Amino acid sequence: MRKNVQSIQFLRFVAAALVVVYHLTIGFERYYPGSISSEFAYWSGLGVSGIHIFFVISGFVMVYTSFPAPDCTFLPSKFFIRRFIRIFPIYWIYAVVYLAFHNSFEAGYSLSFDQIVRAFLLLPVDSANIIGPGWTLSFELYFYLCFGIAMTLGLHRGLWLLTLCFLSLAAMRYPIMMYADRTFLDFMTNSLIVEFLFGAWVAYFIVLGIRFDTRMANAMLAAGVAAFFVGGAVGYTRLPSVAMWGIPSALVVAGYVVAHLRGGVI
Repeated sequence: MRKNVQSIQFLRFVAAALVVVYHLTIGFERYYPGSISSEFAYWSGLGVSGIHIFFVISGFVMVYTSFPAPDCTFLPSKFFIRRFIRIFPIYWIYAVVYLAFHNSFEAGYSLSFDQIVRAFLLLPVDSANIIGPGWTLSFELYFYLCFGIAMTLGLHRGLWLLTLCFLSLAAMRYPIMMYADRTFLDFMTNSLIVEFLFGAWVAYFIVLGIRFDTRMANAMLAAGVAAFFVGGAVGYTRLPSVAMWGIPSALVVAGYVVAHLRGGVI
């Protein structure tokens, strides 16, 4: 039996903490201007990395939990039911709470019934109408749908197909910019989808039983952390998202998980 990757839970905690620090800084800057130094405020932008680490983790977990062994049979119906139960019930509860709170203590949302329904279904564009971070769940669902369909071919062929599709879609992003109405295409071709692939491939090699040296794992972890700071020094928006956030996140997840499996980290 494979070793449980408890380090994933720690990485989730770190990612969540990074996002919290980032949003707290934004809040202080908005309501208490000047209360935080400009340098700290700038570097708190690295908290955005938590979102991208979450996406890489998601790709990792889907492969790692769906395939205890490379030749395991994948059951799409079971997979989709589990994903539905994991996301929608708790999201709907919080969405109702948000709506009730805003209607009771604030001006309320200026949303039509259709916009609320689309937000409850986590459809692209409208998923952030009620809960701001809901947009991340749209990408999660997008990945789950594609993953569940592709894995009916098995882990090997399915992951290669998924990789080909996602990379092709990401490559189409700039050509479609010429179209005026490109909202849905913009979502489908967002480079964020590649970050799920990073995590999926890390899990793929682990499922295959490929062993990595602890020193290599620690080097990947250190390189990922360093890359975030280098990107911050260069400028958050001056590099493509995959280079600024995706690759460093993949290095951090791969390095920490592999080091943990090898007994190199706590």
